[in-house]
Amino acid sequence: MKIQIEERQDQLGNVPEELKLKEEELQKKTAELDTWIPHYVNKIANMAGKLELANEQLKISKDEIAILRKELY
Repeated sequence: MKIQIEERQDQLGNVPEELKLKEEELQKKTAELDTWIPHYVNKIANMAGKLELANEQLKISKDEIAILRKELY
């Protein structure tokens, strides 16, 4: 029983150190995310712009096809 108590005390003694390490790791990962998130937001915005442009070009192509069909008939 005494051995178990000592083992538990040792485990509890390590908790603050482990918590500090986890907090440091979390801060590093948060900093990485803060760096990468704006990068990917910008990439997504650029892709959305390209998609809108492609959609407009597709509409124009469909309109041109409709006009050509009318001219044929």
